[in-house]
Amino acid sequence: MPRRPTSKKLLSLRGSWRAGAKRHSPDPPLELPEPPRWLSGDGKRQFRTLARKLYEAGVLTALDGPALALLADAVAMYKLASQQVAVEGITVPGKGGRPVTNPAQRAVVAHRQFILTCLKEFALTPGSRGKVEKAPEPPSAEELEKAAFLEGRE
Repeated sequence: MPRRPTSKKLLSLRGSWRAGAKRHSPDPPLELPEPPRWLSGDGKRQFRTLARKLYEAGVLTALDGPALALLADAVAMYKLASQQVAVEGITVPGKGGRPVTNPAQRAVVAHRQFILTCLKEFALTPGSRGKVEKAPEPPSAEELEKAAFLEGRE
């Protein structure tokens, strides 16, 4: 698996000359996005719980909303499939009565892998925490007024 690119902020903290080469890396402000309407009830609960924790950790921006929605939806679907496997079992009768893997078990495995990938993206695993940097604080009202004033003078 290829290595992930190191963030501009981390490169500058290390004193690397490469930090200057990443002039155009995005720097969106910290923001708490709303869950999308298409999420199920449990998906919205998962979204709000994860969003609150990520926002408090200082790593969530509005740009992260769609990815967080996919993670929340996957967690909700994982729970449903896991409950189905708990009731029906890992194997179910197939053609001719021979046991086959429960399709819900396949969904559990697929969702588990996707969730783990998403958790790493949001630095929610112990090994991934050092690879994500905090988002900048949003500009204050005074800073926004000053910027608007300066734009009006030109």
